[in-house]
Amino acid sequence: MDKPFRLNPAYRYTAFGIGLAVVGFCGWQMLSLPFFGHYPLGFMLGAYMVVLALFLPRIVKSSKDLLHLGLATLSGLGLWLGFPVMPFTFLLFVAFVPLLLIEDDLQSRYSKRTMMRLAFYSFHAFFLWNVLSTYWVANSAFMAGVFANVVNALLMMVVPLGYH
Repeated sequence: MDKPFRLNPAYRYTAFGIGLAVVGFCGWQMLSLPFFGHYPLGFMLGAYMVVLALFLPRIVKSSKDLLHLGLATLSGLGLWLGFPVMPFTFLLFVAFVPLLLIEDDLQSRYSKRTMMRLAFYSFHAFFLWNVLSTYWVANSAFMAGVFANVVNALLMMVVPLGYH
């Protein structure tokens, strides 16, 4: 069992404040523009940062959980950087490795709790990848773009859960 871990509340409050400021600024800009440009990216990432800051104490209970969150973030960023528009296509070959490391660590202790943790980490990685790659869909219809990113991440999450 991992040692108990307490995340400094100042980090949570800072992340919450930054996320709220980004959501407010991007939302204000999107209200005044007919074509949103890159503002949906900031809005969705800021909103996700606020949600993570609110639920971080329930997610990160040990240093291993913090490592898993970092690995899932690394996986999502690697998948985004390997997306065909970017010049780092070779990263697609290694971007799933952090998710596989998380799955390997959780595999030894199969339970409903580990399944939920793997679901969260997979969703985190795939949501980052979807938002960073396809935020522009929200320019046609904002809520449809948000819905598409969330549902796509949920559908992608089924594969690691099936493997687990």
